[in-house]
Amino acid sequence: MSRPALVAMGEGYPVNFVFPVDGSQIYDNSMALVKGAKHPNLAKEFMDYILGNEMQLKGTEYLYIPVKAGVIDPSLPYSLESAVSGIGNIYSPDPALAEENRTLIQDTFGEYIRTKGTK
Repeated sequence: MSRPALVAMGEGYPVNFVFPVDGSQIYDNSMALVKGAKHPNLAKEFMDYILGNEMQLKGTEYLYIPVKAGVIDPSLPYSLESAVSGIGNIYSPDPALAEENRTLIQDTFGEYIRTKGTK
């Protein structure tokens, strides 16, 4: 889901999201605790804080989708419930396939960037 579309929706423009019937891939932000971290307990506390309701709610002010259901009104387009309601299947990235196609992906993206706006 794109923030510009969510902003447009919030401003009353008649836009919506359409998901492929066979499924969609979801990209997310992530956190991890590094093995051997100098202060693992502080890192865990920080992660708990970020994943807590207060910060999940704060993130929605910037149109981030909460990672937990029930943080905001489920009818809002940027609620977790709304975000996943239109997706039939959620596909995870396949690291082996990505690695196998790394050159093709990089070349295709590089070509797109070099020619963006010229076609």
